[in-house]
Amino acid sequence: MDQRIALRYAQALMDIGKEKNSVAEIAGDMKVVRDALHDVHELKAMLHTPVIRPDIKRKVVHEVFQKHVSKDVMLFMDLLLKKGRGDILAVTADEFLRLLDIDTNTVAAHISSARTLDESAKQQIVAKLEKISSMKVRASYSLDPALRGGFVAKVGDTLIDASLQHQLENLREEFKTGSMTRVN
Repeated sequence: MDQRIALRYAQALMDIGKEKNSVAEIAGDMKVVRDALHDVHELKAMLHTPVIRPDIKRKVVHEVFQKHVSKDVMLFMDLLLKKGRGDILAVTADEFLRLLDIDTNTVAAHISSARTLDESAKQQIVAKLEKISSMKVRASYSLDPALRGGFVAKVGDTLIDASLQHQLENLREEFKTGSMTRVN
């Protein structure tokens, strides 16, 4: 239920951004809000607590975000708090960014590798993922010491395993089934 409500608020914010030609600025602000609410558990808990009065929540939100987000986003957060919907601020930020991805034909990809990738390798991987997905790829990276080589990418709901371990397993299966063609 909260996600549907958050989606309606996110769509309204997207419409405002399109009307004012400030979608990119609002997107940056919503990333700041989302990251803060995901990282600072006390802030998120304060917004979810019904015991704290809305005016106190507004003061805290202003103190935390006023120097970091645009006036439109501050007004938007004020509206949510006045309506008693501060608890859906994080979900609304997520929904806004999801709507933006749909509008820009972008998909998030998380790439895990055994070692730190240089810029050339990152560009090659992103190019391959964009070709596979037929979408722009917004990549994030992490190290996974369990991988012996290669990478594993999660693109949307799809897992692409280009790890050395996976390739060796595929080769082993080909040997077992005898489906390998003879190489001279």
